[in-house]
Amino acid sequence: MKKNSIALALFLAVALTTPAVAQSQPETVSVKLTDPSKPAHLSIHIIQGAIEVEGYNGQEVIVQAIPEDDGDMRPERPMPPKAPKAPRAEDDETMDRRAGLTKISGGGRSFSVSESDNEVRVRTNVMHSTEISLKIKVPVRSSLKLQTMGDGDVVVDNIEGELELGNADGSIKATRVAGTVLAQTLDGDIVVEMKKVDASKPMSFSTMDGDIDLTLPSSTKANLKVSTPGGDLYTDFDFDVDQTTERNNESDEDGFKMTIMSKVLARINGGGLEINFKTYDGDVMVRKAN
Repeated sequence: MKKNSIALALFLAVALTTPAVAQSQPETVSVKLTDPSKPAHLSIHIIQGAIEVEGYNGQEVIVQAIPEDDGDMRPERPMPPKAPKAPRAEDDETMDRRAGLTKISGGGRSFSVSESDNEVRVRTNVMHSTEISLKIKVPVRSSLKLQTMGDGDVVVDNIEGELELGNADGSIKATRVAGTVLAQTLDGDIVVEMKKVDASKPMSFSTMDGDIDLTLPSSTKANLKVSTPGGDLYTDFDFDVDQTTERNNESDEDGFKMTIMSKVLARINGGGLEINFKTYDGDVMVRKAN
C-alpha cells in the first residue's frame, strides 16, 4: 500500500497546484482500503475550509476537494521599506519581457491523501492559504479525527465509531451517529444527535463561545458534568442534580495559585456514562431522541 499512497498523494498535489483559472473544478478520488471488512479510520487536518463526512454502504473512501476560488489571495503583509538600490541596466529589460502579457496569479494549492492499514489521511500544505472544502464518503463503520483551523463548519452524518471533531473557528454538527464523540471548537455551536452511545468511553463537548446541543437515546444512563459560567443547563430527562466545586492548584517559582470553578453534576436515568460539557458563553441542552 505504500506505493499506492505515495502515488495518490503526488497525483492530488499536482492536480490542485494548477493555475488559478482551473481551481474552481473539484477533484474526486476513490481510495481503496487495505481490508474493507474492517472499519476505516479517517484523519483530516486542513488549514482553511469546511469538512463534510457522510457514511454510506460502500467499501471505499471517496474524497472530493473543492477549492474555493475567491479570485484573490490573502492580502500581502506590508513589508518594511528597503534602502534604494542603484538601478541596474537589465531592470528595464526585465520589465519589457512582461509587456503585452496577461497576469495569472500562481494560486496553486497542494493537497494530499494517503492510505495505510485502513487509515486514510488528508492534509493540506501549511504554506498555502487558499480555502479547500472537503466532501467525503466513508463506510458507515468508521472512526473520524477531523480538524479545520477555520473558515468552515465540520458536518458529520451516519457514522458508527469514535468521532474526534475539532474546529478552531466554526460550528460542529453530527447527526445519526453512534459510538463516542469528542467535540471542541473555539467559536461556534456544537450540535450532536446520537442514535446509540458506547457506555464504556466518556464523551466531551467544549466551546468558548456557543451553545452545546446533545440528543441522546431516552434510555441513556449518564453523569453530566456541566461548566457554563455564562449560561445554563436545559434537559427533558428525569435527573438528580448536585452542585460541585473543582479546585486546581498551581505552584511554580513565582508562588501559588488556586482556581475554583463551580460545576453542575446531573445524573440522568440513575447515572452511568460520563459526559463533560464546557462553554464559557452559551447554554447546554441535553435532549431525549424522538
